Amino acid sequence: AWSLWNENRALEMVDEALLGSLQGSEALRCIHVGLLCVQEDAEARPTMSAVVLMLSYASTVLPLPLPPAFWFAMKGTAETDISIGESEVGAAGSAQSTPGNATFSVWGDPPGPKTSVN
Repeated sequence: AWSLWNENRALEMVDEALLGSLQGSEALRCIHVGLLCVQEDAEARPTMSAVVLMLSYASTVLPLPLPPAFWFAMKGTAETDISIGESEVGAAGSAQSTPGNATFSVWGDPPGPKTSVN
């Protein structure tokens, strides 16, 4: 999500089934608020009452989101590499990533069609 946001491609995250009933500006606002809620600095995250206000009134000016506390990007299908922060692992393995020494494991192919997740 963070990568697509920074590349001005955030609408690519929206499920195609929703595109007919959802305006692009509404989707972008939801993504924007979501990114505000996962900022690394907890003090910079909005309160739930602020989130309700942000989603209820389109005229509310939203601050620019800062980088999230943690993110990873999956490239290609389950058979290819997965990037976690600065680490790279094979899809069937595990890796540790810094900061926070987080561990991410993938066991076998994910259910459903193979897609790329950003």
